[in-house]
Amino acid sequence: AKDFGKALMRCGLLVQREAQKVTPVDTGALKNSARTRSEGRGFRTAVFVSFNTSYAVFVHERHKTKGKFLEATYRRLLPQIRKTLIDAMGGVK
Repeated sequence: AKDFGKALMRCGLLVQREAQKVTPVDTGALKNSARTRSEGRGFRTAVFVSFNTSYAVFVHERHKTKGKFLEATYRRLLPQIRKTLIDAMGGVK
């Protein structure tokens, strides 16, 4: 079960890293504000990926060409995330 929490954190860090690659950049402050944190342990782990500037939500929701950069990254990575978590649980039986 503890491996599941670690796998979730690895997935969160993957989402953060990939989202940073497509984050709109003016000064770099938004891209550099990315954070991933976890709460709980094992199967009760919650992982949070966020961008922590006062304007992060506005850019995410309204940017003309790169809007939804975090959400789109998560959706694109879902197959890989699923595989990582299934593997952490010992694979599909």
